Amino acid sequence: MMAMASDAFNDRLADAANDRAAQESRERACEVLMEAFGDAGQVLSVGGYLFGPDRAAGVSPFRYGSDATVALGTVCRIASELIEGASGLLRADNLYAASALLRQIVEVEYLTWAFSEDEEEAAAWLMSNHEERMRLWQPRHIPDRSGGRFRGRDYREHCERGGHPTPKARALVRGGARREWIPLWWFDLTQHSVSAWRYAHDAFGKVQWGGEMPGKLDQHIDVAVEQWQAADQLREVIASL
Repeated sequence: MMAMASDAFNDRLADAANDRAAQESRERACEVLMEAFGDAGQVLSVGGYLFGPDRAAGVSPFRYGSDATVALGTVCRIASELIEGASGLLRADNLYAASALLRQIVEVEYLTWAFSEDEEEAAAWLMSNHEERMRLWQPRHIPDRSGGRFRGRDYREHCERGGHPTPKARALVRGGARREWIPLWWFDLTQHSVSAWRYAHDAFGKVQWGGEMPGKLDQHIDVAVEQWQAADQLREVIASL
């Protein structure tokens, strides 16, 4: 689609992508999200181990207080490390490797969405074996399960560009004549990380462990996301294509 865009559009896209204030807001939002996911994951993992109805009811094979809470905490900790890794690779100009981690962040987004819909999904994920995950949790199943909220072609494109070695990697590896712009991938990383956080936030109140997330997490996230949305015009430019 980009190849068919007009020169005027490409100029607008370049201006929005390379705007210094916008790029700083993307990096700041990702940093805050990484820290928030890590803090939330730690609180949930410890809280889910100690508190909740599952151990007393004899339904947790791990003897956790709340399997769903531990599951959500685990996914939050995974998200934190993926955002940290992808950010570091983008700063190191390693776009191809960063795109592989970004594909996994998309998968985290799918999981947090499912957990926000039903806490039993989280507990089931924690207890699932390989065969069950292949049947229920493969990303190709999520667009159908989500009723169209997620588009399968978006995930396939992430796989084609960075998830698997394909000829499309030519647009990402160093030295390519028409290499994609790293700021565009910072934008994508920020979008998916924000979306994953919002689903995770919705799930916080559904898992049964009797605790609350620290209020400062919401405050830091709200400020960073608002600053990013105000500074970054890329979404508006892309939507106009």
